[in-house]
Amino acid sequence: MEQIRILHVVTSLDRGGLETMLMNFYRKIDRNKVQFDFLVHKRTENGFEQEVRSMGGRIFNAPERSLAAMPRYIKKLEAFFGEHSEYRIVHSHINTFSVFVLMAAKKAGVPVRIAHSHTAKTESGYKRFFKNLCKLFLNRYCTFRFACSEEAGRYLFGNKMFEAGKVSVIKNGIDCAAFAFDKEERNKMRKKLSIAENELVLCHVGRFDKYKNQSFVIEILDSLKSMGVKTKVLLLGNGEDLEKVRALCKELSLQSDAIFTGVVSNVSDYLQAADVFVFPSVFEGLPLTLIEAQANGLCVFTSTAVSRESDVSGNLRFLPLEDGAQRWAQKIAAALPLERKDNIEAIQKHGYDSYQSAEILQKFYLEKWC
Repeated sequence: MEQIRILHVVTSLDRGGLETMLMNFYRKIDRNKVQFDFLVHKRTENGFEQEVRSMGGRIFNAPERSLAAMPRYIKKLEAFFGEHSEYRIVHSHINTFSVFVLMAAKKAGVPVRIAHSHTAKTESGYKRFFKNLCKLFLNRYCTFRFACSEEAGRYLFGNKMFEAGKVSVIKNGIDCAAFAFDKEERNKMRKKLSIAENELVLCHVGRFDKYKNQSFVIEILDSLKSMGVKTKVLLLGNGEDLEKVRALCKELSLQSDAIFTGVVSNVSDYLQAADVFVFPSVFEGLPLTLIEAQANGLCVFTSTAVSRESDVSGNLRFLPLEDGAQRWAQKIAAALPLERKDNIEAIQKHGYDSYQSAEILQKFYLEKWC
């Protein structure tokens, strides 16, 4: 059988959770049989674009997407699919906006149209109204429905579709071996970051925005310091709220205790250096970073907004954001001293190894192509 090409539609190929998950699958599939191409809405310099090309993938620029430009956006999508009749499978990861991609794909005669939900977030105001309107039509244009969790599936496709068994949960797979705890690497990384042996290290990975709530992490750091706990925090990522969080550190005189790394390709190394993973999101689907943190054996404190399905190791502590940062700090301090656990077997048992997920996807693509 000749190699087939799957078109993945994404916002960007930045090093976010969704993109990392896709790359985990891409690295594990048999690329002699299945190749990935990407239709990308935002180009990035330090993301996965170079790696995609090195593995034989093609990257296309999607048209400008905004409410004002929507008619032109749809027209250009139709033109794209008209020019690329080689795609028989389109796999869209842009949430409610998938409706426009899949509508254009259907018009072009693409037989297999997948909408993939990666979040359970709800908006407010006009955005919520618009997205709810998109969701009404999405089920009409997709032929298959995927979700990273039950909650994410119910959010995008509705309870009726989920309970009818028309939504498949594809688990966010990680490279377990890459995230296994390594004491030698931990010591090396802490030395590199000038972290003392007796310092407690919090870690957070994610895009800097109001939903990831990194300011809350800084408030926890401040509370722990006030309690006399020697603490530092590692903040991995970039985004529109980065300077706001930096300003809060300055305001609380915590500049020397907060390490901002930007977007990094070696997340696992920073997890090795940490003791506690803190994840106070306002809403989420099933974050890949929580699976990675558990694979590394970290104690995880996360908001109740995160899906309970995320706890695959019994190592997650769920706390309401309403409790406040001081209460979170008290809970973290009460958990000391912390014990590092090997959770790899539990993660594989729950199906979160990228080899398992890639195998499921590859089998699906090959069956539907034929």
